Formats: sequence, C-alpha cells, structure tokens
Amino acid sequence: MNKTKTGSEVSRRDFLKSAALAAAVVPAASFLMQACTKKGGGGADIPEGQKALSEKDPVATALGYSEDASKVDVTKFPRKGTAEGAKMSCMNCAQYTALNEGWGKCNIFAQGVVTAGGWCNSWVAKA
Repeated sequence: MNKTKTGSEVSRRDFLKSAALAAAVVPAASFLMQACTKKGGGGADIPEGQKALSEKDPVATALGYSEDASKVDVTKFPRKGTAEGAKMSCMNCAQYTALNEGWGKCNIFAQGVVTAGGWCNSWVAKA
C-alpha cells in the first residue's frame, strides 16, 4: 500500500521539527545573554576581565554561596536565619573588596567575583 503525504502532514512535521529546534535554541540563547549581561547586587555589570563565581562551584556550594543573600537556605545555614544573619551580605564582609557598586573580589573565592548582595557561610564582620 503506497501512501502519499498531503500538504498538512508535511507542514505538521516541519512545524514539529522547528518547535523542537526552537525549544533547544531559546534556552541556550537566553543563558548566553544572561551570562554576558549579568548584574550584581548594585545593578552594575561584571567588571571587565572578570567572571562571576558560579553558585555551582564546589567551594561555593560547600560554603553556601548565594548571589542573593535573601535566598539563602536557612535550614542548611541557620546562621543566616538569625537577626544578625539578616544584616549579613558580601558587601559588609571583611573578606570582600569592592570592584564596583555590584561586584567585588572575595578572599575565599579565587575563581571569580561575587555580588555585593551575596552571602556565604564564611561571612566575617568588617572591623
């Protein structure tokens, strides 16, 4: 039995192929755009020649680093859930040196810059 394809079957197949391609391309493009224009806690761009510390970095993960101090899991890091912890962020940590209004270097993390509004469990009050 020789089946011939109608125009609607071909266009449906083409549509599904295009949809599958778009489903793969759109998230990748979004990720690349976000990575290129990442903003720090103060809304500033990453300083030129620097890269943001990934929250998935093994050291960052072990120390509970979060780019946004308000999103720290206080069940894992109860120190952050205290009244004192609510005031803690990278910008007021002794380990932090500001590079611009949103990003800085941290003595703990040599592999990237951190957001001013971030937090990790190694936080120490500035003198």
